[in-house]
Amino acid sequence: MSDLAIYDMDRTVTKRATYTPFLLHCAVRRAPLRLLLLPFVILSMLAYAMRLIDRAKLKEINHHLLLGRRIHPSDLRPLVESFAEGQLASNIRPGARKAIARDKAEENDEGPDDRLPKELEKREALRKQIEASLAALEKAERKHMHPLDPEARMMVSSGRTEFAYNAQAAVDQTQGIIVAADVTDQENDEHQLAPMLEQTRANTGHFAQTTVADSGYHTAEGLGAAAAMGADVLVAVKQKERELGPYHSQRFAYDETTDTVQCPQGQRLDREGTRRHRGKPYAVKTYRCKVWRSCPVASACSQDRGGRSIEISPHHDALLRNRKHPNARELLKQRHREWWSGCLRKSKKCWRCDDGAFEASRTCERSGR
Repeated sequence: MSDLAIYDMDRTVTKRATYTPFLLHCAVRRAPLRLLLLPFVILSMLAYAMRLIDRAKLKEINHHLLLGRRIHPSDLRPLVESFAEGQLASNIRPGARKAIARDKAEENDEGPDDRLPKELEKREALRKQIEASLAALEKAERKHMHPLDPEARMMVSSGRTEFAYNAQAAVDQTQGIIVAADVTDQENDEHQLAPMLEQTRANTGHFAQTTVADSGYHTAEGLGAAAAMGADVLVAVKQKERELGPYHSQRFAYDETTDTVQCPQGQRLDREGTRRHRGKPYAVKTYRCKVWRSCPVASACSQDRGGRSIEISPHHDALLRNRKHPNARELLKQRHREWWSGCLRKSKKCWRCDDGAFEASRTCERSGR
């Protein structure tokens, strides 16, 4: 196979563009009457400038106007040769002539240099690195991965999204002693309540009288796990009571004895079935309104064409107890004040325990830990 040196011609080898001049050159020598179609050529260029047609369509139109739809190669060859002679005489950059001459000399004397330019070598190395990184992401089934710390995850921290770890700490409210701590690669705190409760019990022998956490830990599964352990917890809700609409799902009351739900209008929703959601390990029971067609607030309650539907999870009782926890407002306010007063101001997450009720600090002191 012969060695090739490939050049981009227009405005690289040549000083000026050559496509339209070539068409005009052919029209003048082959069919001068086609020059009468030049207004249509100009219109096609305007259409291209206005993005009504693309570059390929522009060339197709101009080719048909100035050359015709069909032209035999034998008729085209002399036109190409005469046009090329004119370009070589007046439209070639001096640097291009030298580069072509150098390539010819290398081919004749030493053969072509098949090494990539240094700039392209860097690009090739970068391309290989990118391909390797994409393959690693695909293998790990992830969207982000730090090349030097693959276990880190993208997390929101101090208003920025960056690779980080999620630090957890459970702190005795009275003494300020850390009784449980961990670092996890989970992007949020939704699954951290139960592990920290377990570690607290393992380190101190029991739970606090009340463990207080912020809304990042509020999930039905987490509250259900805490109830199953026998731990009393208070987790801030993600929506305050005053922020809930009149027909929010929390305004519907579940009656376990009749296995029905009562709406704010006093209507009963009967059990419809069971449903599973992706990402949740448990099924929920569904209840649907049967009188929605005659209900005066149906449009305000739901846009569902089949009537309002309510889901009750297996952890409904735990959710309800958390919402109705005694002294909830005071405990959450106290936790907020102490967070800003500074016991663990630099810690990312912190639990506070009910005042004077957690004996973990004294247990730690007696054991010498």
